[in-house]
Amino acid sequence: MPKAEGFRETLGKIRHRNPQAVFCPRCGSSDMKQAPNFGMLPTKWRCGACGYEGALAIELEPNGTESREAL
Repeated sequence: MPKAEGFRETLGKIRHRNPQAVFCPRCGSSDMKQAPNFGMLPTKWRCGACGYEGALAIELEPNGTESREAL
């Protein structure tokens, strides 16, 4: 079960990491806020700089490299 162990390790890293800065995929601004959502809908983000609103936002690792998109 090496795949299951790798999956557990990855989930552990995601769950126990510090919050990362979130940036707008359209303009690159860090003025991103979570838009209100209801129940189990995906998180929506709203950019205060350009007005972008959507489910995608860019997270950066502490060393400045892109990590993954916030869902």
